[in-house]
Amino acid sequence: MFRAAVLAFSLLMVLSGAAVLAQAQDASAPQLLRKRYFSETTGKVRDYYVFLPKGYHSQPEKRWPTMLFLHGSGERGNGLSDLEKVLVHGPLMEAWIQGRDLQMILIVPQAAFPDDRDNNQKVREGFTEKREAGAKPPARLHETFQAAPIPEDWGPLRDRTDGTVINAWLRMEKELEFMLRTTATDYRVDRRRIYLSGLSMGGFGSFAIGAKYPNLFAAIAPICGGGDPNTVDELAASQRPMWVFHGGRDRVVSPSESLRMVNALIEKGHRNIRFTVHEELGHNVWTRVYESEDFYRWLLEQQLPEPENPRRRR
Repeated sequence: MFRAAVLAFSLLMVLSGAAVLAQAQDASAPQLLRKRYFSETTGKVRDYYVFLPKGYHSQPEKRWPTMLFLHGSGERGNGLSDLEKVLVHGPLMEAWIQGRDLQMILIVPQAAFPDDRDNNQKVREGFTEKREAGAKPPARLHETFQAAPIPEDWGPLRDRTDGTVINAWLRMEKELEFMLRTTATDYRVDRRRIYLSGLSMGGFGSFAIGAKYPNLFAAIAPICGGGDPNTVDELAASQRPMWVFHGGRDRVVSPSESLRMVNALIEKGHRNIRFTVHEELGHNVWTRVYESEDFYRWLLEQQLPEPENPRRRR
């Protein structure tokens, strides 16, 4: 009888494994979609990306966590022929270029230059929309150890006389809101798990947009950014989970920018914030952050609280 029970259990495990394997094989492939809209910022038609993860179409009952990703200043462009520039860094690069199975919808817009010019930088080989079957993913743009000593004060704050760098995403706030609302309507978005993250200029944008709409996002993760400490009252009061990252040897955006924002949030009562400095890295610390598993694990654990039922208060 014992042997029969063992055989039955073994058969059950084999069948369960086969079912899981079959389900994985039947999962729909990820998709990268271009979505067109009219930009009030530029007065022109532009595109943005929506990434649908593996299994989206084969799991019609599932609602998916979603991230709005804001790129850096080097990836700005015309929103049409330049849109591929945003594939170079960040979670969309990880999911589409590297082929990682990120189980979330990604919304990735492209900000315009102040004069609305094109981006003439060439797209690096392999960082394109077209994925060639069998081709290996291109190497990530890792940053090597920085040998220069870390300044005692981490360097001066960024010059704020030119608001075009710091506030590019804030000027697009209505367009970003449109993209989030449209995506949530057209696709199965889990509205309690919408996240915001960005790097460099997008790190500034994450602080700014997060401070203006703290109740929209379940978690916010600015990378090598900064912002205005006088704008964070509502964000601090929301206690929205935050994880802030910076490279300790960043010579482009001083780590003191992030530190200043974190300290302002803490001083105003925020108690759900983490600050990680990768002391041996410079500006593009984002490569380490977005390729790590612990970042996405933390992100997916965050969700907005259940809406209060008015009947329960009676």
